[in-house]
Amino acid sequence: MNDQTIDAFTYTLVREYLADGLPGRSSLNTRIHPQDEMLLFLLDAQSYQGKEEQAVLAYFKSAQEIVDRVDRAIAWHQKSWTNIDRFLEFACGYGRLTRFWVEKLAPDKVWASDIYTNAVDFVSQELGVHGIDSVVDPKSYHCDEKFNCILVYSLFSHLPENRFGQWLSRLYDLLLPGGLLLFSVHDRAVQPPGYTMPESGILFVEQSESQSLDRAEYGSSWVTEDFVKRAIATSMGNEVSYTRFPRAFTLQDLYVVVKTPNCDFSDLKIDFTPKGALEDYFMDDRGRFFLRGWSAIVQPDHGVAEIQVWCKGKQVNRLLQRCIPSAPSQKAAQVLGIDPQWTEKSGWSCVFSLPEEVDLETAVIMIKAVSDRQTERIIVLNWMKTLLPEGIPTQCVAETSWKQVIQSQSNWWRAKILDNIWSNNIQANLDRATLKPAPNSKGVILELEGWVVVLDSDITIEEIQIFLNGTLKQRCLPTCVRPDVAQYWGKTNYIYSGWIAECYQQEEIQLERDRLSNAEHYRLQIKIIDSEGEIHTVCDRLLATLLSK
Repeated sequence: MNDQTIDAFTYTLVREYLADGLPGRSSLNTRIHPQDEMLLFLLDAQSYQGKEEQAVLAYFKSAQEIVDRVDRAIAWHQKSWTNIDRFLEFACGYGRLTRFWVEKLAPDKVWASDIYTNAVDFVSQELGVHGIDSVVDPKSYHCDEKFNCILVYSLFSHLPENRFGQWLSRLYDLLLPGGLLLFSVHDRAVQPPGYTMPESGILFVEQSESQSLDRAEYGSSWVTEDFVKRAIATSMGNEVSYTRFPRAFTLQDLYVVVKTPNCDFSDLKIDFTPKGALEDYFMDDRGRFFLRGWSAIVQPDHGVAEIQVWCKGKQVNRLLQRCIPSAPSQKAAQVLGIDPQWTEKSGWSCVFSLPEEVDLETAVIMIKAVSDRQTERIIVLNWMKTLLPEGIPTQCVAETSWKQVIQSQSNWWRAKILDNIWSNNIQANLDRATLKPAPNSKGVILELEGWVVVLDSDITIEEIQIFLNGTLKQRCLPTCVRPDVAQYWGKTNYIYSGWIAECYQQEEIQLERDRLSNAEHYRLQIKIIDSEGEIHTVCDRLLATLLSK
């Protein structure tokens, strides 16, 4: 990293993220100071070693989660950002979040304060906000303004006990009557192993990511809610109300304080957004990409309803595949530090082939998670060529169409044309139904493979739905290449007619001595939804009659 200001917009992945993950924010200032400790922390993280573009992307993605929570609190308290005259971001750093506030408010309504003078100068010059230099001792902090709202993200998670209460008291003094204070802390639930929480309710350790601040003043702290409750009462008296949202920022809790007594927080809802990762992927010798990962939400009554895999590029913007997370994921529970019961339906997998027009030198893969409350978040954004097996040059793939590559594997393709199913304009076939043990679980994975074509050229396939005993278990799209089907029908547009889907079943379905056991109790239905909204049931049979022996 050089000493020059970084313009994140020069990175393709950041541009794609801003266009899709942050629609309507094309004017967002994307310049980052080279000494921004948040970016330096990401660049130093093992997962981003040598991956500057990914680290810069993570810088913006992590900011979005915080902005979402603040948006919710502002909408609840002020009804709209337009009702705010004075907004203070305290401990603003080099403006990772501040850049978002000037998208919502005129810069002259935003104040930014930090202990780094260079940081205050940077945000003032870049964003046009009012800057306030901060200090170590709250008693020496000078500010003549009063604010409708004050945000303090990731400062109290670094303060020792005495400073914790002192800064609460000083910031409370800066609030207008009825004003809103938002601050975050590390709860004892995310306390690192090997430490014991003192009776005071605050554990302070002299270590932090800062390379310049005194660690006796700025280290790392974890607190109990009782400690925070006492600190609020001691610092602010009885004329305030507060509520807490555990893990609102994944590893930090959000405290919402209103400068008025007996405030009703019952209608303040903070919807958490999906987290996730791509854990495993490979391309087989038939040109199909197999992806497996997890996605979950740090909230027990809230889950991920769908995963979408998109291809973005110069000539393509296409939904490649969709699926329902349904399998348990120990990795999700470990990464998020949550109860494994919350991740019982977080594992996902999908299969697709790339469209012929994709240029692998410029194409991007985007994986979105959609919550059960219809909140979308990009969980993976990377170059499509990273999915290629080692040793396959992208230029070879680009110069040779996928159709030609895969037709060369002619000995593999075999469609069970005689077993196909008709349904009006739809013709489909289930080639294979197999069971395999689910990893790290007592359940099983039912893997299905088939194809579907539409005889009417004006109609397209919108979705394939898979049901077990009347319950929707999985959905997918026919995006896998099937040259055999195209060759049989003599129609090249049938080449992308194949599909593969995995359904997790918690109850064991077993085969015993060439004899089906409880599989006979499961009825499999496969339904095709076309572009006109018509539903075609192309399979409705007992699973026992379909399973491959």
